[in-house]
Amino acid sequence: MKQRQNHAHNFHESRNFREFAEQISTESYARGPATPLLELTIGDLLERTADRFPDRLAVASRHQEKRLTWAELSAAADRVARGLWALGIRRGDRVACGRPTASSG
Repeated sequence: MKQRQNHAHNFHESRNFREFAEQISTESYARGPATPLLELTIGDLLERTADRFPDRLAVASRHQEKRLTWAELSAAADRVARGLWALGIRRGDRVACGRPTASSG
């Protein structure tokens, strides 16, 4: 909790968000967990998990009565990625997603 408060204080003291983000990023590598950080993107990790556990449950939305395996979740993510690519979105572009906490149906 104290570290979170220090980060909030440091953000308000810093000149801009980029400077603050670089400081936090550096700290996470310098003072992070004893185990080294994985050099993986979220997409890499999803693909790795889907390859290892394709038929295991990844998402369960009880109120929607929907379940997805890791393979199904990975395929859905690939469809979204291809759709963004078709719209002209490229690596490094910023994309925002605002939605309720539920799987799409």
